[in-house]
Amino acid sequence: MSFQTLSLFVPACFAINMAFGPNNVLSLSNGARDGVRASVLASSGRIVAFAIMIAIAGLGLGALLLASQTLFYRHQAGGRAILRLDRREADALGTGVRRARGRPRE
Repeated sequence: MSFQTLSLFVPACFAINMAFGPNNVLSLSNGARDGVRASVLASSGRIVAFAIMIAIAGLGLGALLLASQTLFYRHQAGGRAILRLDRREADALGTGVRRARGRPRE
């Protein structure tokens, strides 16, 4: 990617990130529930994750996944495995969706 394209791509990504969406709703709810400090810390983590996604997109992973069906399915399987591990960890800790919604654990 040329420097000129990159100089347009990165600011556009951050501008899109600032649009009102799920991340900003989460930040607002964290701020209302836990205070400004918790909201800023959580936002910092999301910004780091977003910067990593920008770097991956800028390096051309999207084009690579479009070109290789095998690589796409491997990438997809890896994502499913991570989500399963995260779910098991949440279940082992007794956290997760049920508890977050205020329902008692079974």
